[in-house]
Amino acid sequence: MMSGASIAAMALEQAELAEIEGIEPVRFSWDDISTFPPFPFPFIGGYVPEGFEPLLDDDGEPIQLFCDSSGFGSSSELALTADQVVDELRRLVLEFGQTANRKPAHLYGAIVEAGQFQVYLGVFRKC
Repeated sequence: MMSGASIAAMALEQAELAEIEGIEPVRFSWDDISTFPPFPFPFIGGYVPEGFEPLLDDDGEPIQLFCDSSGFGSSSELALTADQVVDELRRLVLEFGQTANRKPAHLYGAIVEAGQFQVYLGVFRKC
């Protein structure tokens, strides 16, 4: 099992690397979600590239999905399975994936924290 300090250090290292290499969250739409898994999301740690902003929930907190990354999780566990991630991404596209004039807009995803068997998937939009 990885310690919290190891997970935090790895996220910080990835954030620095993502900034140096210009790695950005990956765009996805309703149609893209039907091709998941595999999931195309890069690990950017806490880095938020210029022109992006975290998608916020009703309480103003960044939306992050706690996901199983081993492929062996079950729907009875806290971490979302691949099928549950697909369902949640579809829900987010329906709720947030359109502009004020109802034109489709894309959402973006990236891994913001990773442990041994789970990851946090951050959801972003262009600002």
